[in-house]
Amino acid sequence: MSAVLVAVPQPRHTETRDLPHWSEWLVGQLDPYWRPDEWDGKTNVFTGSVDNPLTAAHYCRVVRCTAMVEAFNSYCSACEYHRRKKKMEDRADFAETHHPGVRYARKIGKSQFTLAPLSATVRTEILYALQQRDQMEVILVPARVRHLTAKLPAGLGSLFDLGQGFPASLEKLQSATFRGLMDQLVRARTEHEGSDPTAGDIWDCRLVGLLAGKGREYRATSGTIDFTRLRQTWLREVAKEYGRQVRPTVIELRFTVQAASIASAALVSRPCGDMPGKLQLADMSTVVDAFRTAVNPKTRKPYGDKHRRALLGHWRRFLERARLLGLMDEVPGAFALSPAFHQIDAQEDAEDELGRAIPEHVIAQLDEHLHLIGTSYERGGWTSSDYARMYAAYYRIVRDTGRRPEEAARLKRGCVKRVDGKPTLIYDNLKRRRYGRRLPITEATARDIEAWEKDLSVLPVRDRGEDWLFPAPGQNRTLRGHMSAHHYSSHIFRTWVNRVPSLLAEGIDDEGDPVPLDRSEITVYGLRHAYAQRHADAGVPVDHLRELMDHREIDTTMGYFKVSLERKRKAVERVAPLTTDRHGNSHGYSDVLAYEGQTVAVPYGGCSEPSNVKAGGQHCRIRFQCAGCDFYRPDPSYLPALEQQIAELRADKEAALAMGAANWVIRNFDDQITGYDKSLGQMPEHAGTASRTGTGSCRGSGPGTAQGPVGRRVHLAGEPEDQGRGMSGTASSRDARVARLRQARQADSTAKSVRTQAVVRDMLQAGQRISFARVAREAGVSTWFVYNQPVVKAAVRDAMSDQAHHGTEAAAAPRSERTTPASLHVDLAFAREQIQDLKRERDGLKRRVQLALGAEIDNVARADLVSRIQDLEHRNRVLATDLSEARARAERLAEQHREAEETVASLRLALRKAIRPVR
Repeated sequence: MSAVLVAVPQPRHTETRDLPHWSEWLVGQLDPYWRPDEWDGKTNVFTGSVDNPLTAAHYCRVVRCTAMVEAFNSYCSACEYHRRKKKMEDRADFAETHHPGVRYARKIGKSQFTLAPLSATVRTEILYALQQRDQMEVILVPARVRHLTAKLPAGLGSLFDLGQGFPASLEKLQSATFRGLMDQLVRARTEHEGSDPTAGDIWDCRLVGLLAGKGREYRATSGTIDFTRLRQTWLREVAKEYGRQVRPTVIELRFTVQAASIASAALVSRPCGDMPGKLQLADMSTVVDAFRTAVNPKTRKPYGDKHRRALLGHWRRFLERARLLGLMDEVPGAFALSPAFHQIDAQEDAEDELGRAIPEHVIAQLDEHLHLIGTSYERGGWTSSDYARMYAAYYRIVRDTGRRPEEAARLKRGCVKRVDGKPTLIYDNLKRRRYGRRLPITEATARDIEAWEKDLSVLPVRDRGEDWLFPAPGQNRTLRGHMSAHHYSSHIFRTWVNRVPSLLAEGIDDEGDPVPLDRSEITVYGLRHAYAQRHADAGVPVDHLRELMDHREIDTTMGYFKVSLERKRKAVERVAPLTTDRHGNSHGYSDVLAYEGQTVAVPYGGCSEPSNVKAGGQHCRIRFQCAGCDFYRPDPSYLPALEQQIAELRADKEAALAMGAANWVIRNFDDQITGYDKSLGQMPEHAGTASRTGTGSCRGSGPGTAQGPVGRRVHLAGEPEDQGRGMSGTASSRDARVARLRQARQADSTAKSVRTQAVVRDMLQAGQRISFARVAREAGVSTWFVYNQPVVKAAVRDAMSDQAHHGTEAAAAPRSERTTPASLHVDLAFAREQIQDLKRERDGLKRRVQLALGAEIDNVARADLVSRIQDLEHRNRVLATDLSEARARAERLAEQHREAEETVASLRLALRKAIRPVR
């Protein structure tokens, strides 16, 4: 085994040694100063204190009653009896006016328990387990311990002597208490015996001590992790050592083992699966194929697309971390996941499938039955109706704000602020660790939050829950003062959905009856998707919706909603009459069926070439050179894509000039730029004519538009575009709007020109190499803008001429967020050239040093020779430093280049997928 993977240790063995007696060892682990105000070590009696938040001991709610109760803000049995007898519904009035009678002293009260009747070993075991639970901040309930000790057999020597059927003889709460105590004792017994719980191939989660999961800051108390599913010995040992060193949560480790088991099953069929030193890329390709076809072993049905990609992600992280820890040093580097080959593509959804969003008609049905939400749980002075109001308020907030369930559960009191008189919700984006975020909300939503906050102000809440809008129910929640979003989703919400008598989907079956809805598809997170879908259907631009959803990338936002088939059809009706040919001449389609049947979508417009249309855009002989084809049919919805293509062509041309490409390559770029420029220049005129005749323009990002792949923007017909602005839609109102838009465009263009000229001056003063692409990146404008603004273009050319005459220092590496593939190619070529110059200079210096020392070594004094050697060593260190910096810079540029290529590949893939529905 050591010859295969030297970094993986051998299986661990327990040394044979003399162990102290179990009870003696356990006594040494006890804290003699544990709860000095509550535990009396002489009498072995525990008396709960109301001042300790980790003890379930409280005074009766009746002011004059001195009895102790287990639940916060509740009545003792005697006062509860009198309250029911008097039928006093106003509990607050009863608590103030009731006079309790004479009480008889009990030997052991409700807040006490005694361990005196138990044997010394059992007493020590219980004390040790309670002290360990204290460190986990688990509340101690004296009544449960008292009831449990009363059920223990007389003369019991140890809790380990109890039979396996003993927990079944206990009540539910007693059984839970016993299980919690035994979890601590089993872990202590393992430590006492010196055994390693991770030595075997099946790990007991109670003994390993891993956290249960993300957001569950407590150690797992049940379950196992089975590594025997990994058939290769080397993979099994790597996975176990990974669990020992990384210490992931139990849930994460189980997913990792599941992913590794899929890979293990795939490697069984490979000739070198059991020989890690001979694994290659082909073996990894077989593993990825297994992930693509993975099935659920319980249902024997294929896993969903998202789950397969999640499993592949766990496998990728496992390999990366294992190599980082040195666990796979003997495995060749070729056995790795390649972004170019090892991806699982997302499956296409049906045209009218709206993702995970809960349809609006289903939300309406849920709203009608909101009175059914709740629980029979009553604790801590809260009735079931109090909990029902809290759960209903939580549902409304998630429904109306679209926040993640955990973010809504962690809302603070006073989370609604008024900004310019309008309500704003203050919340924390926990997923991306962005805190104090602001979300505009409606007055109705603000009133719902303020109404629940008013109800909450009169309800009793523990100290840990005073700051939260949704405090945690129950008493054993000291680590988390707020309600658990997971508990709400899996229990409260699921129970409520199942209670609704009837939930119907859209449409009817073959017999004309309404189709019942699959209730398993209704989730709390689906309300967030419904929020995105609702805003998208209302015509909210995707960049605005990204801000509302608090996403970093627009691609993430677009995954939350779908454009329905009806909206796509109406969009086609609007753009069909505005189609042109490659010369800019109008070539509109009056019939939507003709537009869809005679053209196929290509990256920069439509194509009407019959064979290519028949092949769905996959039979073009001059692919990606549409500007030179007579079958090219662009329309105004492609204006952003055309502008981007022209900018990229100019950047590629600049890179080709820097690399000394042949003239025919440069001419090809010039011809394509001229062709696309011609279409770009003529198309706005046709769009403006169509706007004046009532057809409308497709360009823009205001309400009623949606942005597709490669920057494509299409008006969504049927949206109240003019109504949202309060305009009548007449010709005069359109002219006024056009005038305002022109003024705004001119002001924006002027500001960009001023900013770009300032960037040119700053770069010139800083000694950075100036180019059109670099200036555009630094100024945050498009390359098309720099080329087509005469003032800016002249400033850039003057600066480039000045640098050509006076020289300049090497430009700094561009910021990664503004890089393009063309600029990375140029910067990488410059870096490689500098590295070659440094290498040649280093080699020349070495030869000169050798010749100089060989000729002068005999005639030079020792002091001069030492001084010269020191000088040469210093120069050598300087050159070595320069070389390492240049190499590091080249590596950074290469990494940026790879990332840019991956981005381009993903965009092309998204484009191909977007082309299919348009067919």
